[in-house]
Amino acid sequence: FSLFSLRFGPEAIVASIEAVQAGVFGNLLQGVLVPTATSHVSGDSECTMCCAALMALLVQRAQMLSEMGAFGGVLGAAVALAERASGDGGSMGAGPSTAPADDEEPGADVEYGVTFATLMHARRDSANAPIERMVTSIGDPRQHVASQIGALQRTHPNLVTSAALMQHITNPNLRERLGEWLVKGGVALQ
Repeated sequence: FSLFSLRFGPEAIVASIEAVQAGVFGNLLQGVLVPTATSHVSGDSECTMCCAALMALLVQRAQMLSEMGAFGGVLGAAVALAERASGDGGSMGAGPSTAPADDEEPGADVEYGVTFATLMHARRDSANAPIERMVTSIGDPRQHVASQIGALQRTHPNLVTSAALMQHITNPNLRERLGEWLVKGGVALQ
């Protein structure tokens, strides 16, 4: 999702998936993408790339996400990934466990071992260069989240208020951190 979204834009991925079956994007987003992004993505580059793709989706498709009830999940995943990528996320920085739970069969939850760095360096062609530069240019993903929320506030002021935004972040530590990022980024919400 992230590589495709960053390379062609969120609109392209939504249109491609919706062309297969109307309404399926929301199901995939809420049932697969958001849960796996927050539980299976690790490494600074991977977290930054996935965070950037989710924030682009939020900025470009905010109304659609709000209508399908996915806005909060996408925002929460992006915030968690930004915190994890920053390297100081405390327990958030720990990668997912690959050991099956006691009541789970081995192999029931497959962990993908291909990292962003592996994907980017496997093919050193010009098609991947813009994505690699974009991920590198983001720098601090926390600042990226704050700036994208500022952009979102300008386009959807009624959707992005302090109360509405913070209600979507269920983890109180991440809610506090997001507030700090917004203040540091100069984003004042109503």
